[in-house]
Amino acid sequence: MKTSILTGFISILGLGSAMAADLPVKAPIAPPPPVLSWTGCYIGANAGGGWGGKDYFDPLAPIPENNLTGHKISGGYAGGQASTYYQFG
Repeated sequence: MKTSILTGFISILGLGSAMAADLPVKAPIAPPPPVLSWTGCYIGANAGGGWGGKDYFDPLAPIPENNLTGHKISGGYAGGQASTYYQFG
């Protein structure tokens, strides 16, 4: 009984050895990280558009006839790409 009380008192104070540090089985070794590779097929798409306008004026013409003309423009585009890469070594 005295031994049990003394052992409990020592472990409460932190003077005894810890049982968790004495693991009977070692942890397994972690597997190596995966090897990165750029090998593979890739596809992609792109699209966009734009617009604009311009008015032309004749600074020497009397007002309101100084507005000669103007034009407006707009358009779009679309495209795609496909590729295959193979990494050597």
